[in-house]
This record gives sequence, C-alpha cells and structure tokens, in this order.
Amino acid sequence: MTRTVYVNGKYLPENEATVSIFDRGFLFADGVYEVTSVLDGKLIDFDGHARRLARSLGELGMRNPIATEDLLEVHRELVRANGIVEGLIYLQITAARLLIAILPIPVKTRRRPSCCSHKINQVLRTARWRRQALR
Repeated sequence: MTRTVYVNGKYLPENEATVSIFDRGFLFADGVYEVTSVLDGKLIDFDGHARRLARSLGELGMRNPIATEDLLEVHRELVRANGIVEGLIYLQITAARLLIAILPIPVKTRRRPSCCSHKINQVLRTARWRRQALR
C-alpha cells in the first residue's frame, strides 16, 4: 500500500514526493523535526508537540510555514488517509525552502538505510590543497 504524505502544501503518494538533494535540512541537518504518536487513530499530545515545534523553530530563527490549526488538520488527514490506528506522524521543517514534509509511519516499518554523496572528491582535493598551501 502506498502511503499518502504531505510535502510543501500538497498531499501526494509517497512515490511522487521529492526533496532536493541540495535542501539544507538534508545536507546540514538545518531543520526541526517532531514526531507525534497515534494510538487508536487519535493523535497523542498534539498541543505539546506544537509548542515544542514552535520553541525549536524560534531557537533556530526559523519561521513556522504553517499555522498550528492547519498543522493539526494535516496530521488528522494523514491519519485518516493512511488508515493509521497505531503509528507515528513524522514532521520535518527545513530552513532552505521551508520544506514541510509529514510522513505517516505505521508501527511495523522496515527501515532501509540510504547513502548519498556528491562532490566528495572535489571537497577532499580542495581541503588537501589548502593544507599543502598552508605549510
């Protein structure tokens, strides 16, 4: 079953959702995440998670791209659309484009590791050149 996710204002099938490899949240962990539990199809302590999200964004000087009431509706719609009885709603907001990605996660989810790299050799050559130039 394909999950429905929410990315930058749109509900999408998970296989159509994309995030740029150059997103600051992906490259530098420049973002905030929050995870809300779902039990018996109900969000657990959403208000507490919303307060912590606002505090975390404030500490990083990031604006919240979605009102709390709208965020609650998105969470509820993801629970409904994905038929989540027991699981998690994972929220990620990043700094670069104010990406907001919310993923429904059933309790029993297999994790597959991801590996990504780009321009690694160029960065290493530059660092090596700088070390040699400083000698």
